[in-house]
Amino acid sequence: MVDMVYTWNVQTKTWTLCRDDKLRHGDIRNLPWALAIKFNNCYDVCINGTAMQGVKNLGDLNNFSGLVSCLQHRECHNVYLFPLRWRIYQGNNRNYILIGVDCIEAKMIGYGYCSYELRGFRDEFVSYSVDIGKRRNVPAKRQYMYSLMKNMKSEAISIPDNIANAICQLMQEEAGRVLELKPTVSMRPHDWDFIEKFVSRPYDVNIAYWENILGKTEYEARFPYEQKDNYKPLCQYLGIRKPPKSLRKAYGENPYAPMIYLLMQQLGLRDINYIRRFFAFEEDVMQFYLHRFRFDPRSHRIYRDRQCDGDRWCEIENFCNFVAERKSQKHLAAMLYRLSVMPIEEYNRYVVDVYSMFNEYRRDISEDMLKLLADKGPTHTVHDLMANELRGYKKENKVVEYEAKQLPLECMLDDYEFHLVHETAELQEIGVKLYNCVDSYRGAVLAGRSIICYVKKKGEYLACIEIAGKHKVVQAYAYNNQNMTGDLLKHFLYWAKVKKLSVDAGYISDMDVAALEEEYPEKELLIKHVSTMTYEELMAVDGNSIGKGWYTRFGELLPQQRNYHLAPPPWMNDEEEAIYLHYALPEGEKLIEAAAKENPEAMTVLGIMYFQGQVLKRDHKRALYWLYKSAKKYHDAKAWKYLLQLPNRYRANNVAEDVRLAYGLERLRKYNEVSDVPNLHR
Repeated sequence: MVDMVYTWNVQTKTWTLCRDDKLRHGDIRNLPWALAIKFNNCYDVCINGTAMQGVKNLGDLNNFSGLVSCLQHRECHNVYLFPLRWRIYQGNNRNYILIGVDCIEAKMIGYGYCSYELRGFRDEFVSYSVDIGKRRNVPAKRQYMYSLMKNMKSEAISIPDNIANAICQLMQEEAGRVLELKPTVSMRPHDWDFIEKFVSRPYDVNIAYWENILGKTEYEARFPYEQKDNYKPLCQYLGIRKPPKSLRKAYGENPYAPMIYLLMQQLGLRDINYIRRFFAFEEDVMQFYLHRFRFDPRSHRIYRDRQCDGDRWCEIENFCNFVAERKSQKHLAAMLYRLSVMPIEEYNRYVVDVYSMFNEYRRDISEDMLKLLADKGPTHTVHDLMANELRGYKKENKVVEYEAKQLPLECMLDDYEFHLVHETAELQEIGVKLYNCVDSYRGAVLAGRSIICYVKKKGEYLACIEIAGKHKVVQAYAYNNQNMTGDLLKHFLYWAKVKKLSVDAGYISDMDVAALEEEYPEKELLIKHVSTMTYEELMAVDGNSIGKGWYTRFGELLPQQRNYHLAPPPWMNDEEEAIYLHYALPEGEKLIEAAAKENPEAMTVLGIMYFQGQVLKRDHKRALYWLYKSAKKYHDAKAWKYLLQLPNRYRANNVAEDVRLAYGLERLRKYNEVSDVPNLHR
């Protein structure tokens, strides 16, 4: 019989075998306990449910005669599971191995923990049964063992490495008894996932990590349960014809080593002497989890699904191959390693943006900037220089479409306005106002991979927010990518809570937003973008508040109100256009005034009204006047589009020449040779 109990040792700061019979077998509800949360170099300690107290070290607990648990503070959690006692049990009949953990669930509110609940593995709360002979492992309430955040909102219970080693040895002995061959394990046993993999493939536990990567059908067909050596068949299937000798050893210690070998080659790194150092990464490389990659047998390439940042991985491949063309293997290897060990907060803050800018504007980046990018890689300085260079570059403006459930993200909380981006031109404006590179997210926004929101107060831009995946805020920064503070941070956190958005740990503060719920309980006011406004809502907008898109929306909705034009009386002189417009277009006072002041959007809309002949009497000469004025002076692409449709007899020679050139440029733009109509008159 095996009955091992592990408790936390304050002096060694590790889980060690417990020799105290009272702590080994005593009822968890009757034993004294202490919890410690580590904040950088200090601890918050709670003993038997008392209030938290800050201490510099755990020396005061050396003489504590009870169960102790210590966890690292994580800002994104408000519920923690503190393991107090681990037990590994195997009866004399050796049919199964039972793994149990007694723990305390602690719920945090504000700055402290206010409620505690003891939970023992005998309550079938956190226990795990392993049966090698029947090829099964049965977790009790597995969803709690793995701590799904959306349901449980609690800290995952991870198996400490020394306890995982003890479990591995027991499973090896049990496998030797049942299968008459004791399997060897070269890799580091790690967490609950290892136990599942061992039970499914005890002869070669490493190959079990490839099931999802290869696909279950292909995996079962090529790597049967009884097969003991899967390394060569795996390399053949992956297309690695002559695997280097060091790869065999690396596979024994890290099952993902062949995948890392292929990934590095796809990124432009060919020399095995530089690839070897990446075999030490067991969980992720380049900030991408390895188990989420997939293998394509037709192309023999490793890839990512769109749901798992597939497009972003393609951006990384393009960037790394660009560096490989200009720099040595040593330089590329050093850059890839630096990016792999970089803190995730730093990586998300500027590295991802450099990838996006490079792929979105590759043809427009200057040669000097490309040289700097290849030399330094995606650093903070390079990020700022690239953003500054591309900030003035213009691309064709496109409308961003949203689902109906996403539109309520636009709202007002107190004086803070939360807006969605409805046109890609807004991204450039946000980038200029907040001095960031959000304009490089143009492709992701149009494809629906990212939702960009921005915060304004009294007309001033304050912050930019990126939402990706399932209602998750992945970036939220103020001017120049600085963290939000003060009231802005409070309102952002409250907005995220109201809209049921999850927020990454890097943007969460200990700030309590409960007071905001009392201050603004029902003060949400929907702010509609002009593209979604009705005619009545549009006309209710104050003249001083009219922004971009208002005149276009007015031109779209007015024909729905009346599809006829008002004929002027005989005494009215047609030459006086201003008088005619105020008579024939009484609803368009704001449009007429804006066109007179040479607002390009208003001039274009007025020209379209003359051209279509619905609301105004059709007049191609006046349509030509307004459209050509907008196109020539302000380079309005929509004006050029309608100029192409005007009959030739209404164009002067210079206009006809410009329009022919614009038509050619329009065709080129469809093939992505140029991005916008240039200035034809300089």
